[in-house]
Amino acid sequence: MKRIFMLAALAAAAAAPAYAQTADAAAPAATQGVTVYPPEFFTESRPNSAWDMINRIPGFSFDNGAQVRGYAGAAGNVLIDGKRPTSKAEALSDVLSRIQAADVERIELIRGGAPGIDMQGRNVIANVIRKKADSFQQTGAIGSHIFFGTGKMLPALRYEFTRRSGDTTIEGQLSRGVSMDDSVGHGQRTFRDGSGAVTGQQEAFTEGDGGPLGAKASIKTPLFGGEFRSNVALASNDFKYEDHFYTSSSKTDVVEKSINKSVEIGVNYDRPLSERLSLETLALQKLGDNTYGSSFVSAPDNSYFTSDSETGETIVRGVLRFQKSPTLTFEGGGEAAFNFRESQVRYAENGGDIPLPSADVRAEERRGEVFAQANWRPSKQFAVEAGARFESSTISSTATGLGVTVEKEESFFYPKPRVLATWSPNEENQLRLRVEREVGQLNFGDFVASANLSNGLGGGTFTSGNASLVPDKTWVYEAAYERHFWGDGALVLTLRHQQITDAIDRVPIEQLGPDGPDAGTDPDVIGVFDGPGNIGDGVNNSMQVDLTLPLDKLRVKGGELKVNYTLNDSEVTDPTTGEKRPISGLRPQSTEVNFRQDLPDLKLTWGMGWFGGWEETYWRYNEIQHLDIWNFYSAFVEWKPDGKTSFLFEVDNLDPFEFTRQRTVYDAPRDTGSVAGVESFTTQSQLRAYVRVRRTF
Repeated sequence: MKRIFMLAALAAAAAAPAYAQTADAAAPAATQGVTVYPPEFFTESRPNSAWDMINRIPGFSFDNGAQVRGYAGAAGNVLIDGKRPTSKAEALSDVLSRIQAADVERIELIRGGAPGIDMQGRNVIANVIRKKADSFQQTGAIGSHIFFGTGKMLPALRYEFTRRSGDTTIEGQLSRGVSMDDSVGHGQRTFRDGSGAVTGQQEAFTEGDGGPLGAKASIKTPLFGGEFRSNVALASNDFKYEDHFYTSSSKTDVVEKSINKSVEIGVNYDRPLSERLSLETLALQKLGDNTYGSSFVSAPDNSYFTSDSETGETIVRGVLRFQKSPTLTFEGGGEAAFNFRESQVRYAENGGDIPLPSADVRAEERRGEVFAQANWRPSKQFAVEAGARFESSTISSTATGLGVTVEKEESFFYPKPRVLATWSPNEENQLRLRVEREVGQLNFGDFVASANLSNGLGGGTFTSGNASLVPDKTWVYEAAYERHFWGDGALVLTLRHQQITDAIDRVPIEQLGPDGPDAGTDPDVIGVFDGPGNIGDGVNNSMQVDLTLPLDKLRVKGGELKVNYTLNDSEVTDPTTGEKRPISGLRPQSTEVNFRQDLPDLKLTWGMGWFGGWEETYWRYNEIQHLDIWNFYSAFVEWKPDGKTSFLFEVDNLDPFEFTRQRTVYDAPRDTGSVAGVESFTTQSQLRAYVRVRRTF
């Protein structure tokens, strides 16, 4: 697995971590669970955009939202002028970076709900309120990532504009971004047999990067007594990843190329129907075309795997919101969606086609959802949000492979209740309790076969699609305590217990072929492949700590330390061995520590960061794969000579980490087989720099 950072062109996110302001800034005002941060709070940090400001709010952890089907479940945790952006294709951080800091009137941090605010299913949400003054602003940025090991440069460009005239706002953006794998470099691959003896060794060199292109435009304007919003987004993202393995007498090249294109059009219309009743409507259409190809060449042998898919999503949604009083709000509505994915995969060895399971698949989902909820704040100290969603969906698929066509159709109905209670005894302390039933979404990509030709042991790895998947269901019990101190300091401790039904993990999947010479007439089982599947019940207990520590009291004026730590303890039953183990791919823990200091007299900000690495383990029926990286260090300095110009220099991976992928392969299912061999692939990453110049005019 590759660590890939998809960086929109020169998004303000690339300007290194941003944190809260010093204690000298204007103190935020708090009332009824809403803390207001005026522009003066951010003065010393000299932010360029709303994105910079959001990341400096004490105790707030930004969430970009999820890339899932539907509209309700994809929301991030920031609103703009009290509303969610219409687009699903554009990252929320990208939208925020387009809003100039000078255009922000205030930012509201809402905990537990507030009248007239759709919390998007979140406990805490930020609301960016823009000024209404007429203006026209343009921003241009140019930058580049530089790899010191290879000297490779990855340039990026970005231009955007915003025009405000009365209540009408028009925005546009053109970008050439950077997508890259930051674990690439020189390395070594070693093969061992079941006894641990070395049977082979290869030197390696890897690299992976691409240049996504994007064009976006949006408009917001009054219409027929309401507000009309529309957006269009075009994107094309190409990516190339290369593995080169060699010895003194041989060479193996594995090259992967992908091109993903998409177009999205969204329309949103909101209108008050009376003083207390309002209507929100939305329609959205998204289409995608994705191609992927992987080649393996090790003379005299070669093999090729290709995948082509078309995707589509259509959504219509309506919400009625009734504010009975300043402390009580009701809302209800519905959403309907149609999604499809049509995929074809092919595999060939030395010029001859090799049949694959689930090679041609079309999957469709027709989904409807109705929902209702109430938000009640009986006092300044207490708030309760309670509601439920009722989802009905039908998923149908037709899969052809190995000479057999399998058609499936399943219908599901899931109630999803939710209760959130908030107690704020004073402005410094808050306790939040949440109980919710969450229903996962099936990934249509799991219905289709896939291949990894870079695996050396066993001659590549193939996985089967599985059209028999059902969504996982999870009861979530969560408690969060938030404590504010030292003006801008904040500590948030979150404990979460998840009870999972129909957990999705890795399972052995029997593949059917044409009926053979036996007494029956049904298709015969001709092989077993690894693939995604439901494995029964599971549990995950997690703890998350988010600390924002201002350092003025420790005599580091303008300094701040931010710590984020997450611990996961999960358990499922392995479908092959019957033993208890963690959930595949879930990282046991992660740690991130960042220091930052604003030096307003020098118009300068600098900082350092440490990321504690991660590890993942995947249990397949005949293989265990383990991935891990070491510590990651970074440092940056940003100079803002005036309110419109910034220069950023950032150095990442100061102590280049090692990325290790180890495969332990068995000669049969793990419950009966023995270790046939171990493949260890380690790459030494590279020191790299990022430079950027940004100008608003």
